[in-house]
Order: sequence, then C-alpha cells, then structure tokens
Amino acid sequence: MDYDNPDRILKWLTKKKLEYNAKNLNDFDAVLFYTGGDLEMSAEQKAALLSFVRDDGKGFVGVHSATITFTDWPEYGEMIGGYFDEHPWGTFVAPILVEDPGFPGMQQWPKSFVLKDEIYQIKDFSRDKVRVLMRLDATKLDLNNRAFTARISILR
Repeated sequence: MDYDNPDRILKWLTKKKLEYNAKNLNDFDAVLFYTGGDLEMSAEQKAALLSFVRDDGKGFVGVHSATITFTDWPEYGEMIGGYFDEHPWGTFVAPILVEDPGFPGMQQWPKSFVLKDEIYQIKDFSRDKVRVLMRLDATKLDLNNRAFTARISILR
C-alpha cells in the first residue's frame, strides 16, 4: 500500500457493506470493523476474513462496538480477543497507560493520559492470546465488585 498517499488509504473508507472475498482482500493490509450485531457475511466470506488475518498475517482492527459483533461466531471472538461484557464505569474520564510504546502508531501517545469515553469490559479475555497496546490504569480505578479485564487497544 502507498502509505505516503492519503487518498489511497481514504478511498476505501466506507459505511457501506463491503462485498469482499479471498481474492479482493489481497488489495488491503488491514480491515477495520466499527460494527455491532451480526453482519451479512457468508461462510466463504468469514473463512476469507479469518485466512486474511491468520494465514496471510494481515491486520484486523476492531473498534469499540466491534466486540458486540458476531457473538455466535467463536472464531471471531477469539480473533478480536473476547466479547463485550459491560461498561462498569459508564462514560468517565478513563486513566490510560500505553503498554507497548514501541509499536507503530503508539509513539505519538504519552505514556499515560486520560480520555473521556465509555470503556468496555471484555469477557473471555486473555492476555496470553493478544498483544496489549494500551490499557486502563487499574491503580486509578474503583475496582469494587468489578472483574478487571479492560484493555483499550490490542493487536492480534
């Protein structure tokens, strides 16, 4: 991909359903889901997406509500690192730590910062299966009666 040409990157941003298959996914370095619920994808398209990430080593980015997508598709849940459980703190000023500052895209972030957001707690999350890029600072949270599995950004 021509990363020096923003038009090359931006021309593929769309809210429309992407009609893709194994052949045309080769045109991309990553796929981003900012989705929720079950998407209209055939078994062939699901297999192509998994192969794109697992076999080809390409990227998958799940943003916010992507963890409430395909809740009946276990392979998707494994790929995204778990599913939405709750947002125990509601919308709040979230204390965030950059855990992997050496990863491309993390350099512009300070080591710690705050962000007002609705942070999702994830069920079936395991740090052993993902690379955590950012996380909540547990030392600055009210963890009473809460299972703490909140990560902000992961790499799969």
